[in-house]
Amino acid sequence: MAAATTSTRTCVGLGRRHVRTKRKERKIQARAVAPEAVNVENVPEATDWSTFEMGKSPVYWDAKPTAGELLTIYFNPKVNNVLEGDSIAFNGGFNGPFMCGGAPRPMTKKDRGPACDPLYSIRINVPKHAVWLEFSFTDGQEWDEGYKLKFLVPANHRGQSLEFFNKELAKEMSEEDACYHAIFPDPVSEPDSLFLGGSMSIGMSCDLDVVPGCRDPDSPNYDPFATIDDDTCEEEF
Repeated sequence: MAAATTSTRTCVGLGRRHVRTKRKERKIQARAVAPEAVNVENVPEATDWSTFEMGKSPVYWDAKPTAGELLTIYFNPKVNNVLEGDSIAFNGGFNGPFMCGGAPRPMTKKDRGPACDPLYSIRINVPKHAVWLEFSFTDGQEWDEGYKLKFLVPANHRGQSLEFFNKELAKEMSEEDACYHAIFPDPVSEPDSLFLGGSMSIGMSCDLDVVPGCRDPDSPNYDPFATIDDDTCEEEF
């Protein structure tokens, strides 16, 4: 904390001269301002899986983030080198840091063999009135924080103000254990394996949680659990 400093003010007297200031009274009329509608555009796209897998991005999500739908967030703690613990927890708040924040949830650890660092994942059952998610990660000692993910708003809620979403979200999350149903560990699945050549030793590989499928949310056969797009997306005519 900076040391407190003291300053000496020198006041210059005006002698007998009196300075009058003329007061101007202004009537200020209050004008009703309509609440600003929530912007539903510019929802961020996820980085591609290979970029995340190879440690060039700390966070990846497997679907276009939409209110009322399921979402999985993946985390690679080695990208920023802030967290060093063997177990990682997720802390997130909807529409701010407090709604479901303050109680970190354990993330599912996905080991990838001796050649690669493990990844961690968490499942988000996005509330219908969530506009964004502020989140961070912790190993119990240090924090990797400052992440914010914006959600697509359902068509029937577009044009509403943030006040509307916050009010309805409070009702939605007032149900018993609502936050525990909204943020929970990702189930562990059987991994596939990817051989890494180049300078790595023979036989060394990374175990990958690869789930092929259609990753286009606008396609009728969209698979929210697919991590790799296999070009099977169908177009709706």
